[in-house]
Amino acid sequence: MLGRISHCLGKRKINIHNMLNKSKGEMAYTLVDTDSPVPVPALEELSGLSGVLTVRYLPVHG
Repeated sequence: MLGRISHCLGKRKINIHNMLNKSKGEMAYTLVDTDSPVPVPALEELSGLSGVLTVRYLPVHG
């Protein structure tokens, strides 16, 4: 799953600044910090990955 997330962002030249993955049994969550905004098509692709239950995007406005 981490590879598919990285690939989705990488092919759009979105740098992953930090990634955290925690799991318990068969369930896991992944937090991804990027150096640039994530466009809607990337969020839609991430949401469509097999095994992904939900995607939440929290943009930081500086």
